Amino acid sequence: MFCHKRSVVLFFGLFLLQSTSRAQDDYVVSYSAGISPAAGYTNAYVVTNLPLPAATITVPAFSKNQLVSLGVGGSLVVGFDTPITNNPSNPFGEDFTIFNNSFFVLGGSTISGLYSHPGLEVFVSQDDTNWYQVSGANGVGDLFPTQGSGNPNLPVNPALTTASFTGLTVAAALALYNGSAGGSSFDIGNAVNALGDPVSLPWASYVMVTNEGTAYGLVQSFAVVESIPEPSALALVGIGIAGLFCLRKRRIVIGGLVILLWGAHALRAQTVTANFSSNPFNSWSFGVGDNRDNQFVWDAAALPSYAGGTTGALDVALNSSLPTARLQTPLGVTVSDTDSFSLTTTFSFNIVSAPGDQEMQLAFGLVNSAITGGDRTGSPANYSSDDTFDTVEFNYFPNVSPLYGGPTLTPTVFGAPIPGSDAFGNFATIFGNESLIGSHTNGITALPQNVTLQVGLDYNGAAKTIGLTVSEVNSNGSLACLQTGLSPLDLEANGYNSNFPFTVDSMAIMAYNDGFTASNEPSLVANLQFDNLTFVETIPEPATMWLAGLGFAGLGGLVIRRRRA
Repeated sequence: MFCHKRSVVLFFGLFLLQSTSRAQDDYVVSYSAGISPAAGYTNAYVVTNLPLPAATITVPAFSKNQLVSLGVGGSLVVGFDTPITNNPSNPFGEDFTIFNNSFFVLGGSTISGLYSHPGLEVFVSQDDTNWYQVSGANGVGDLFPTQGSGNPNLPVNPALTTASFTGLTVAAALALYNGSAGGSSFDIGNAVNALGDPVSLPWASYVMVTNEGTAYGLVQSFAVVESIPEPSALALVGIGIAGLFCLRKRRIVIGGLVILLWGAHALRAQTVTANFSSNPFNSWSFGVGDNRDNQFVWDAAALPSYAGGTTGALDVALNSSLPTARLQTPLGVTVSDTDSFSLTTTFSFNIVSAPGDQEMQLAFGLVNSAITGGDRTGSPANYSSDDTFDTVEFNYFPNVSPLYGGPTLTPTVFGAPIPGSDAFGNFATIFGNESLIGSHTNGITALPQNVTLQVGLDYNGAAKTIGLTVSEVNSNGSLACLQTGLSPLDLEANGYNSNFPFTVDSMAIMAYNDGFTASNEPSLVANLQFDNLTFVETIPEPATMWLAGLGFAGLGGLVIRRRRA
């Protein structure tokens, strides 16, 4: 028994704070209706919603704004802004879940069978071109019926079958769900090629569902499975609180509660968004240079170009012959190469000039406000003066060289300073044909100008890899993925030294000077307009370990109190 009832209340309050579902970050890439789809069930964008909260395992989603019908031979491709990781430590090893409108049939008060939609096949891809089939323990249209009140990011035990539920009451069946919202879950590790040979995919950004059956082929929603370290950590929070109350020393209790609550907050993802609907110069500052050349201008009247956008934008005039100016804003946290995070940026651009005999980039990303300098290139007088240490950035070089080709697209990461080396002594980027999108025979050959783009930089701290995705934002707010052909950048395999890891603490938009350019012929002149930037840090494991120590401290308090009693 806990020694103080309030500790129980606080524990469950913390649990409720932490047990929210992950927001949807999927989007429809394409939808092709096959033969005889269900009449009126052809709005593919409904699948970007969470599973219907009112759906139950016996009364499923059924309306036209809740389901899309593929029809015989039809297909649906959904992309994910944050790639789905093949993570064996996920519950049951599953990585994503697809929801449909199957349901359990009742015979009296118990389950007597399952109504399903057989024939749906599932494929995954990293580039929306090369597809690999994945099979689960159950088909998309089969187990498990949706329970909308459950957690969509938690799969049901795939070892369960229809026989496992037959004869059970609804309450007993939901007990087997163990808090899950149901759906059919899949492991990217089961991917195979067209010959049936296994393929190794560490991640996937696209999921395709095809209807090879004879039914309507109904799909409701998609969700990504999440590993769940939080409950154990929160249990430790509860134990720590209980132990602190058992000590019955007010100062220790109050101080301990502050620490424990702060630690519990540390488990939550950190999100920072800037949408430029208000004057950015009230919260952003120049980390390098200043605005004497008026390169950064807030356009308060800029109208949104897509549904859901906001009025107001930041206009940036790049001219590589001008001194470097970097506008930045704090993240509120500091992240390093062992953390996982993403930066999503919505912007448009227009190239005024980009001579083929020179090269310079559009750039934005993350920097260290105290360390990252503004010299990106060095100069003829000092080739080693570059000092953009501790930087994670998007780079697009629009220049097309008659010798080297172009344009070039890549994520770039600079680590911490190595004694005796400039910034390029510790960095990683994609070189050669992989970054030359102008050489593609499939996909785009240049980023489109004068349209709204959404760029995602997704960093995996465990693998030390960073992916870059680009989508065009449609007027209705949906995204159309652009085929860039980029694979994730493996930092350590491309020159980065993890003994000198990067640390970043600010979002930044860069207007770099090119130390090798001439003032009368700059290597890049361009106009950009930024709608928003969003940084998200995923839940850090060190916080869990730290809370474990606090939990054990709380247990110690319980033991001490009991012995004294």
